Amino acid sequence: MKFKSVYIYLLLFTAFIVTVIFLSVNTDTTNPHPNMPNDEIHKGMSQKKREMPSGSNVMEQAIQKLNALKKAYEENPNDTLRIREYADMLTMAHKPEEALKLYEKLHSIDPKRIDAMLQLTFIHFNLGELDKAEVYTGKILKLDENYPLGLYNMGVIQQVKGNEKEARRYWEKLIEKHPNSRAAQNAKEILESLKTANR
Repeated sequence: MKFKSVYIYLLLFTAFIVTVIFLSVNTDTTNPHPNMPNDEIHKGMSQKKREMPSGSNVMEQAIQKLNALKKAYEENPNDTLRIREYADMLTMAHKPEEALKLYEKLHSIDPKRIDAMLQLTFIHFNLGELDKAEVYTGKILKLDENYPLGLYNMGVIQQVKGNEKEARRYWEKLIEKHPNSRAAQNAKEILESLKTANR
């Protein structure tokens, strides 16, 4: 039974994009009952009800952070740390075109910065610009032919472009060179899905 290729692409796209958001809030951990055990089951009961941040508060904080990073960048336009921080925030703020310019600037300052090339790959991939994503991933693999995320991303790009044989080659090399990495685990899962889809 063959699965539609759209499901495979959706799986690849989902695996490619991993975003983590951390929110920290203050908690009051006073024990409401002196005889309550301090174990995994009862741990949550000792915390008082706390207010959750509202959407408007989070948005306001994000805008303030974005403006502060923009100001810091404008004051130090060649400071690679400022460029990277501002570009990362623009990416999180769903402003990929603006972020691209900064990552490209970072890449031009230091052409060996794999972190900048990974971000360029990520944004171009999400914009559907697979050829550009492939160029930056190729540059990563020229610097380090066994770089785990480079191998994984190149496999994803090749698969989305319809080059399954090439995709398998990159993923198999990744699994061989870095068998215990998270990227290799993802590659194994995709290869299993492809095997099932091709039955």
